[in-house]
Amino acid sequence: MVKLVSDEEWHIEREEFFIGGQGITKSKHHWYLTVTHWQLAKDFPLKIWREGYIYKIDCVTNKIVSHKKIPFQESRYDHVGDVDYFNGLIYLSLEDVIYSRPRILICNEDLSTYDYADLVDQTHMPWCVINPESGLLLSSEFDFVKYINFYEIKPDHSAKLVDKLGLSRTLRKVQGGCIHEDSLYVSCDDDVKGIYRIDLKSGNVYVMLETRIPYEMEGICADFLENPIFHFIDHEGHLYHAQKVRRPLYAMANATR
Repeated sequence: MVKLVSDEEWHIEREEFFIGGQGITKSKHHWYLTVTHWQLAKDFPLKIWREGYIYKIDCVTNKIVSHKKIPFQESRYDHVGDVDYFNGLIYLSLEDVIYSRPRILICNEDLSTYDYADLVDQTHMPWCVINPESGLLLSSEFDFVKYINFYEIKPDHSAKLVDKLGLSRTLRKVQGGCIHEDSLYVSCDDDVKGIYRIDLKSGNVYVMLETRIPYEMEGICADFLENPIFHFIDHEGHLYHAQKVRRPLYAMANATR
């Protein structure tokens, strides 16, 4: 176990997964991890392609329960991003080989396909999350992000853009998201590998944590307890747990003198 301490008074622990990483979410008993693997043909480097997978992992033992290659590979959907769990369903963001027609894949807990929906108002779709209050799906472009998009998933395999939230600052390389109450938390592969809080009413963006992890920042989820814990993953498959450090009362008193 590698332990780091950030500049923001958060304590970060790292667990080794070793299967790569794109997105992360969890139910009560399981992690759901998405991975994009590179495949090499015998005539490499003339032939190389990507394949996306989703893994179901036991939260206690961190052992893989099952895994599955994402569908629609024949339609050239070769990249899977961050993922969200809501009401017994798993929502995955899929991108095609030329980043032109993103798709939401909805899976059951056993990783079987439940439904899907196509988006026409984005090109990239590195992450998606369901707002539990409204039932709308939120997402954004990957880089130079100025807006958060709100979608209603329709029964005809489409997602209708119903709202856009302008942000108080432009975010770079947004990779993941999760929601708690009136806030969206996003993970970014920017200069500080940051986690940011976005007020879903005003669009104001606040810095939550500069993780400064050494690898590419990927997806995020969280347990919002009395002391919230953010779980985020890097491209190499390391799973991190970040919890805000609680300063003792005497230390706070001395700091104000």
